[in-house]
Amino acid sequence: MSLARVVAVAAFVVTSLTGCGTAIEPAEPVTPEQTGTVSQGLCVGQCDQERPVCEQYCIDNFHPYWDEQRYFACMDNCNWEYERCLDYTYVYEGPSNTICHIDPDTHTNGVDVELHTVDVYKDSTCADSPRYYRKRVLDSVHCGWISPGQCENRVEYRITTTWIPQQVYPTMTPEEGDVDKCPGPRL
Repeated sequence: MSLARVVAVAAFVVTSLTGCGTAIEPAEPVTPEQTGTVSQGLCVGQCDQERPVCEQYCIDNFHPYWDEQRYFACMDNCNWEYERCLDYTYVYEGPSNTICHIDPDTHTNGVDVELHTVDVYKDSTCADSPRYYRKRVLDSVHCGWISPGQCENRVEYRITTTWIPQQVYPTMTPEEGDVDKCPGPRL
């Protein structure tokens, strides 16, 4: 599905709202922030320290071959606890105000086009940690079995009438189609 019209209209609306530029230009994709910083290893240190201790407990108490089910259940619990620890460490900062992935999904009753965005999170245990992102579905447009052009018009209409007035803009070019351009690293 081509997004040429969606991005062109979005760029036009942004240009007319901000007064910048004279020609209609596609929106620039969001570039991921730097992921490898020296302080990053120190910030989520508590979660990173608890995981090997938990895994060692599983190794010491359950043999991977003889107690296979208990061993894998224990390791799964370690992974779950680690993910929960990370969730409690990262604090929600706010929405990104971008539509970074337009994903058409084919179902038995037609095509649903999902508009994805990301929310921004920051490690609360470290002042200079990089930002992290959690991807979520912002909106969905059901097209049924209409032509791709009509579906594209519906998506364009939804973006221009619902999301651009709320200052949420697409960040991909028409050539990228349904490529995921949401920034990372992700939670």
